[in-house]
Amino acid sequence: DGMFSQSNFGVVTKMGIWLMPEPEAYLEGQALVFKHDDIIPLVDHMKYFMNTGLQNCGTNLQSPIRFAVGGDPALRPLLARGDAEAIERLNAFAAERDIPFYSNWFKFYGPEEVVRAQWEYAKKRMSSIPGARFVDGAFYKFPLTEQQVLTLRDEQDFGIPTLSTFSIGARSRFGPATRGHVGFSPVIPMTGEAVIESQRVFEAI
Repeated sequence: DGMFSQSNFGVVTKMGIWLMPEPEAYLEGQALVFKHDDIIPLVDHMKYFMNTGLQNCGTNLQSPIRFAVGGDPALRPLLARGDAEAIERLNAFAAERDIPFYSNWFKFYGPEEVVRAQWEYAKKRMSSIPGARFVDGAFYKFPLTEQQVLTLRDEQDFGIPTLSTFSIGARSRFGPATRGHVGFSPVIPMTGEAVIESQRVFEAI
């Protein structure tokens, strides 16, 4: 680590790569919260699960309400505002349509009894968020069968190399031709408040 920090004239002659032993099982579950400010406790729980090692796999935080109002010229400007009126209108829209404001997939590897207990504990802890709902997702035992591999949504979660991610906005052999894609990875504090502020900034831009 840092061997090329002062120059790029080093020559790598040997590399070591840590490999995780194949786990016994994989389990995933989704948490859904339905109010604008629910992101604050949700991210607090996510941070706790990651920092304690309770969750040892990837996560996927999204905002279904943003997709739902994105094409509505009357509601979309509300996403860039942080005032009480805008939040109240968005909360009302979410409640009326029964659309989660935020959702997150939690994923776990390990012995079957352990991953099931981890998800149950995560649900119990996040139940402190009023109105939170939970969806029990896929469960697999390893090794996977060939048929199971064909039905996976995210092969990389199972240690299967894939170039499928390059099909996002690809103009190549990895996917259908599109008009292109630009991605960037902003780094923000792991707090719900920072998520809210970043979304306001991105929406305004």
